[in-house]
Amino acid sequence: MYTNVIKWIMNYYLQVQWRFTRMIPGLKEVPNEIRLKRLKLWSLEDRRVRADLIEVFKMFRGLSVVDIGTFFELDKSSRTRGHSGVARNL
Repeated sequence: MYTNVIKWIMNYYLQVQWRFTRMIPGLKEVPNEIRLKRLKLWSLEDRRVRADLIEVFKMFRGLSVVDIGTFFELDKSSRTRGHSGVARNL
């Protein structure tokens, strides 16, 4: 049930973005991907990926309320080429 709700919300946001970009004069008949490029907007999937990357960065730096150990295992080997650690998926 939870995944169905998430899918419904994602579909709703896609429809809102699609309708909004169609209201702009001259873009009504243009495909959605081209409308997004012309308006310099990111697709919702790209925005989700970016948000995930930002959250992982925060977790790695200790700036998030979520502990990095929840999702990743830190490798403390000396072969990190100057980095403090390497994150590996659990």
